[in-house]
Amino acid sequence: MRPYMCCDTGCTYPSTSGGSKIFCDRFHVKIVGDRTIFALADGCNWGDKSRLASTNAAKGVIDFLSNPSIQDEIKTLVDCKNLLIRGFRKAHEKVIEEYQKQGDLYDCGQTTLLAGMLLPLDSSFVSTEWAVVVVSVGDCKAFFWDEESGTSDITYGNRTNVFDARDSGGRLGPVLEGGYPDLRNLGSYFYPCKPGDIIVVTSDGVYDNLDPEHLGKQPLDLQLPEFKTWDQMPISFATEVKSKFTCYKINQLFMGCKDKNAGDLNFTLVDHCYKTTGNSRAYMELHQNAAEPTPYSQYPGKMDHVTAIVLRTGPMWDLESYKKQLAKTKKKTKGKKIATSKQEERHQSLLGIHPIIVRKFTEGDDDETEQISGPASEEVMNTRSLRASGWTMNTFPFIPSTRTKHQDPLKEFWGIDITRNRITAVLTSATKFGPKAAEATKIVCNSWLNYMMVHHKSLEDTVEVTETCYDAAHAAHKALMKEPEFVSDLQSVSLLGSVCCRLPNLEQGDGSWIFVAVSIGNIKAFSWNFKTAELAPITPENGLMDNRIGAFSEDCGELHNVQVHSHVIVDEMNTAIILLSPGVYNQFAPQYLGKKPKDFNLGNKKWDKVELIKKEQLLNESLKEFLVSINHFQSETFNEMLMKYVNSKTEKRRELFTNSKNSTGKALVENSDYLNYPGFLDHASCLVYQVGSIKKKPKQNLFPRKRAEQPTVGTIPNLKGGTALPTQGSTEYLTPHNPGSPKDDEDTKKKI
Repeated sequence: MRPYMCCDTGCTYPSTSGGSKIFCDRFHVKIVGDRTIFALADGCNWGDKSRLASTNAAKGVIDFLSNPSIQDEIKTLVDCKNLLIRGFRKAHEKVIEEYQKQGDLYDCGQTTLLAGMLLPLDSSFVSTEWAVVVVSVGDCKAFFWDEESGTSDITYGNRTNVFDARDSGGRLGPVLEGGYPDLRNLGSYFYPCKPGDIIVVTSDGVYDNLDPEHLGKQPLDLQLPEFKTWDQMPISFATEVKSKFTCYKINQLFMGCKDKNAGDLNFTLVDHCYKTTGNSRAYMELHQNAAEPTPYSQYPGKMDHVTAIVLRTGPMWDLESYKKQLAKTKKKTKGKKIATSKQEERHQSLLGIHPIIVRKFTEGDDDETEQISGPASEEVMNTRSLRASGWTMNTFPFIPSTRTKHQDPLKEFWGIDITRNRITAVLTSATKFGPKAAEATKIVCNSWLNYMMVHHKSLEDTVEVTETCYDAAHAAHKALMKEPEFVSDLQSVSLLGSVCCRLPNLEQGDGSWIFVAVSIGNIKAFSWNFKTAELAPITPENGLMDNRIGAFSEDCGELHNVQVHSHVIVDEMNTAIILLSPGVYNQFAPQYLGKKPKDFNLGNKKWDKVELIKKEQLLNESLKEFLVSINHFQSETFNEMLMKYVNSKTEKRRELFTNSKNSTGKALVENSDYLNYPGFLDHASCLVYQVGSIKKKPKQNLFPRKRAEQPTVGTIPNLKGGTALPTQGSTEYLTPHNPGSPKDDEDTKKKI
């Protein structure tokens, strides 16, 4: 243990249990220069084979990543992510190596694995000084914590079934036929840090004891009265609720620590697990042959092996250097606004996309290319296909005697490029009004789409698609920032750029697609299956995001506030993708329709006190009700009905604005009577397309899209060069040998 790093493994099983004899959790931490490499493996089931599998997996990935030649290859965060994934292949090979030689491959144990690297960035390129990059298969988790912003779930959603703690979601070892691993939930994650921030890595034996269900709480206890039991809750919503609660509990435990060093924080977590499972452990020791006791309200927690790694961000090889850097950071932030927890939670993974092979671009795909874009006038619906259309409109009133936002050019722009196997779509919205804002949003939209048109043909998997979408956003940022007038006027733009790719002929059949999107700002994407009436929010909780491309602050902003989203589509002919700007989706938000929280059994609180996830749920239900009312879904029919809906919902508020004596609209702004004057006045855009083959219509006289000059290629933020010192003199931390377990190998005995 050091003040800035602590690792611990324990067991909450009863002493009479076989699980208490051999610990199957294995951690391995290695400091190489100013980079910290860490791994946590949780052997599946009990026994020698599981323990050996987890030991070999952790050792395999650390040995590979700590190699000096591998460290020299890490120049960017993408390099780090790619090499971590390669390290997982080495870990799998290490797990099965001896059994494969002996011809007993399927006698080998299996294990989950989480590995990552905490490393400094080039601060001249990005505003954050450090970053953690994580790759995981299985259900180990990583969290971020600091005193100001609280806790964030870095590996959000990596446990695919939050109702079944026995399903790890994936594992290394000979799981599938041919000895292949189960990589169902293999994912990569990124989180920005500053010196002093805490990274926590835990096995499921820790965070399951922070789970509200395992602590005996029901949905009603969390102010969710619409669900009587946990199994009534949709799994996506339950994932969100449980993640939020776990983060809340970690923050509560850590804030209660007197000395918030790594050792105290680690002890607090592990001690919480021992105390939580006390009743269950005592019962099992008295009733050795009985099943585990229920209910959770009387016997809370989950007995398991428990492992926690706590790392404090900053150089770990020299405590004095760390203190100096921490003091330097505090000095920099003095007098400046510190990010709130909500702002901090918006830093989502750039790389959290499952690697899935997509159908390659072929020569014949070019024969069916279609492109539409808009708007080119005050209100336009540009449609070239029965299955793809878009529109932009202004819900502000027209007042002839006064310049209002209605006279300004539309500040939103969109474009879509359709081929046989790929659909590339983008929607942008400026955060200001006026001619400059209109030009800024058009530059960002065209720059992003043009970049994708140059590079999308070579993309072979979803990871490459994600990285190219990010690079396109960076290119759009650079295209906007090279214009001095936009910088001086602090022009900024929200963007949602997406690629929908057809998958190869897999088990799901020929109609399977995957939708990948990069989101910077508050534009939303939905998937709507009009046959089964299922609405899937693809970009949850980004409605309040304050992130955008361009000059939104004095330092012109940095492109580090990107969210990545993905969604698998298995019914192409009955599924539509819908992109909406706030001017559209806010018309479905209950707070703008005159509804009160008490109308939904949320008490007498105000809307700003209602949790974001609940407001999102209500908005989605209102949108779904509208979609269900459309009998025969086509993109044109949907868009025409949606335009009428937006117009009707804002009509009374628009009249109030028009009749106001104060032509600036101050009376309207101050009017919060949404019951009599519903709606949300803004510029509004919708882009919708039906996934699958595109049936052409005869060409119409469309407004052509003006392509912007091809921007330079964007890059992922560079890491500090030359900081990965040779492994000689590096420090290594391994899971300790526990009594009763087989003798560890020679490397495991090198405990420093």
